[in-house]
Amino acid sequence: MKSRDGAWYDGMYNNRVLVPDHAAFLQRWATESERARREVPCELDIRYGQAPGETLDVFPALQDDGPVLVFVHGGYWRALDKSDHSFVAPAFTRHGACVVVPNYDLCPTVTIPDITLQVARAVAWTWKNIARFGGDPRRIVVAGHSAGGQLAAMMAGCVWPQLDAGLPRDVVHGALAISGLHDLDPIMRTPFLQGALQLTPAQVAQASPARVPAPRHGTVYAVAGGEESAEYHRQTRLLQESWGVRRVPVAEILPGLHHFSVLDALVECETATGDASAARGTIRVHTTLTFAEQQLAPLLPDFLERHPELRIEFLLNSDPVSLVTEDVDVSIQAGAALEDTRVVKRIGTTGPVLCAAPRYVQKFGMPLHPDDLARHHCLNFLPQSPRSTWQLGAGDEAVPMAVSGRIASNSEH
Repeated sequence: MKSRDGAWYDGMYNNRVLVPDHAAFLQRWATESERARREVPCELDIRYGQAPGETLDVFPALQDDGPVLVFVHGGYWRALDKSDHSFVAPAFTRHGACVVVPNYDLCPTVTIPDITLQVARAVAWTWKNIARFGGDPRRIVVAGHSAGGQLAAMMAGCVWPQLDAGLPRDVVHGALAISGLHDLDPIMRTPFLQGALQLTPAQVAQASPARVPAPRHGTVYAVAGGEESAEYHRQTRLLQESWGVRRVPVAEILPGLHHFSVLDALVECETATGDASAARGTIRVHTTLTFAEQQLAPLLPDFLERHPELRIEFLLNSDPVSLVTEDVDVSIQAGAALEDTRVVKRIGTTGPVLCAAPRYVQKFGMPLHPDDLARHHCLNFLPQSPRSTWQLGAGDEAVPMAVSGRIASNSEH
C-alpha cells in the first residue's frame, strides 16, 4: 500500500490535475452564469452581513410560496465566486423554485469555521426574507458542491436558535452534498491546500460534518462522481456512516461523472442520477390507529413492493405531535389549527356521523328530532364530559345540541 504522505493526499484531492480539461468547465460555467443573470430575473449583491464577502444573489420564484434552493459554491474555500455559479438557477426557477446563491470570504483571510458561520448567516437571512421573493421559508433546501458540499451538510446540522434566538430549529428542510468533504482531517494533510486553509485539529473537529452530531430532523443526500478519486467516494460514504441511513438515506456514486461534470448533472434534466422511484431509508408516520387500519393498511403491500428499500414506522395515537422533537416525517391529523411552521396539505374532509348500535335503538327507540337526543345516552369526550355539546348539521345550518351520558372517552377512535 502506498504511504499516505503529502503527495498521496495531493493526488487524491487535486481535482484540477485529475481532470485535465477542468478549465473548459470553469469557463463554460462563467459564460452560462453571465447569461443566466442577463436573461433570468434576479437581484444581485444583496448584503446578508457586514463582512466583504457577505453578499448573495436571489433568483425569485415565478409565483408565491415556491420551494427555496440555497446553492453554495465550491473552490476549496479559497477560490471561485457566486458569480461563477448563477448557471445553477434557471433549471430550478423555470419549475417554480426560488434560488439563492451566497458568497463568502475566502481563506486565508478567514478560516473554514468562519466561512461556515457566514453561510449560516446567509441561510438565516434567507429564512427571514425569502417570502418577498416568492419563496416559502418552510421549504429551504441547501445544496453545495465540493467545499460547498461540506457547508451544505453543516447547514443541515446547524442548531439555529444558537445562531439567532428568533429562528426555528428546522430552518433547513433538507440538504444535498455534491462531492462533499465531510472530514477535514485529510484536507489538513494535503499540502497544496493547507498553505491557504491553515487548518488546525480544533477547526477540523469543529467544521467536519462527520465529526459533529447528526441533525435532529431533515434529510441529507450525498453523491459523488464515479470518476472522482477514492477519497471522494470515501468522504461520500462517511457522512452516511456517521449520521446513519435515517438522516442520510442516499450516499451514491454516480457513474461516468468526474468532479466537474457531477455538478452539471444537477442542472441537466436528462442526466440520470439513479432510479427516482427507488426510495430508501425509513419514514416515520404519525396518525390515528383508525386511519392507519382503514386507509393506510390496504395500501401498504403494493407500496412496499414498489419500494423494497423503504421501511415505515408508525406512531399511532390521536395526540398532537411535534415533527421536530419526536422525529416524525409525516403526520396525518384531523383538525384545523396546526403550527404555522409546518408544510401542510389537505388530503380530505370528513365530519362526525351520528350512529347507534342496533340493540340500543331496539331498546330505547330511534331519535327522530335533534331534541330527542336529550333523552338518550350519548358518548362524550373528555374533558367536556359528563355533559357535552354536539354540532348537528354544517355551516350556517349547524345546530348546537347539549347531550349527556354515563360513558366518556379521551378518544373518538
